[in-house]
Amino acid sequence: MTSDSAAPKFQLKVVQQPQRARVFSAGERDRRPIDPCPIVKVQEIQTGGTVVDIEDLDCKYIVNVQLFSENGATAIDQVPISMVLPIPMVVDSSQNGAGSQAAIDDGTVHAIFGEREASVRSAKDLDDEQKAFYCFPNMRVRIVGRFRLNFSMFYLPSEGLPSGCSIVLATAMSEVFTVYSVRDFPGIGKTTALSKKLSSQGIPIPNRNKDRLKPNEEESADE
Repeated sequence: MTSDSAAPKFQLKVVQQPQRARVFSAGERDRRPIDPCPIVKVQEIQTGGTVVDIEDLDCKYIVNVQLFSENGATAIDQVPISMVLPIPMVVDSSQNGAGSQAAIDDGTVHAIFGEREASVRSAKDLDDEQKAFYCFPNMRVRIVGRFRLNFSMFYLPSEGLPSGCSIVLATAMSEVFTVYSVRDFPGIGKTTALSKKLSSQGIPIPNRNKDRLKPNEEESADE
């Protein structure tokens, strides 16, 4: 994408924040994702600085996710294999083109397992207004701790151009969420109203009718 001054300028807004996750270990059948499903909407910054919502967008605009430290200062792309044993020995093919072998040659693995890249989805929000969303219902974290998610928007380069031609068009950082050990994981919450609304329009976000949070976590959940 060029740096033409007439090109649209965007901003991302996290409209559904991650709150909790159960640490992911390869070989386990329990693969519950980050809860609730992180959802971002894209807005356009017009001349004069006015910010407006967008109803739809070219499918070449994508959003990628990285795990960041709690203070938002450090990206955590890979973690040592020794921290996440047993080592997965299969190709993670669920990552919509952004995937790779779970085990990397330098002795590390991706900190996030699952679909770290999303395409735009046009859908109605809770006010029945059409918006452009990016949803991440299939991400798991391989290490315990408190983190943030950083969302970066790119425009896929034209065919024949090197991938390095892509530039970051907009970013947004989530609030802090906690990745729990298997023993300490408080459970998952009931599907939020926004997730249900988007799911009813064909966006593949899992629906849970029952709240499975432990009482002390349920009281503090803001869903």
